[in-house]
Amino acid sequence: MTIGFGVESTAGVDQIGLDFDGPATGMAMAGVNETVFDSKGHWLGFLSVGCYGRGLGGVCNTADRLSLKGPYSDLYIVKDGGVTRFGGHAGFSYVDQLFHATATPEPASFALIEAGLLDVAGLLHLCAPIGQSATLKETPSNVQT
Repeated sequence: MTIGFGVESTAGVDQIGLDFDGPATGMAMAGVNETVFDSKGHWLGFLSVGCYGRGLGGVCNTADRLSLKGPYSDLYIVKDGGVTRFGGHAGFSYVDQLFHATATPEPASFALIEAGLLDVAGLLHLCAPIGQSATLKETPSNVQT
């Protein structure tokens, strides 16, 4: 089974995760592979989860993560999942897709923060007695505020 889908994010995706619950026994295996492309079709990376029965090594990897180099606002993902049995049982009932986006403050937010800090500094200066600088004092722990 192969499916493809697009992902759009205004914050920008910087990490992708893939999880599944694929048990396998005997000579059977279940797995999901995922290839990630940017909006121009350039390959960005690959994720893979799978479970192999004892006859094929008995290894299970049920989670994988891919860190991207920078945030991407537009991605295309091709997911390929399957089950193969030569004897034994394998399958999966869910595949979980995770996307992580780090919100970056816009430049106007930084300007507002800076203006607020300048206002506080100005108020401290105005409240200080002439010839002294204002300092913030810590409230003693036994005094209620």
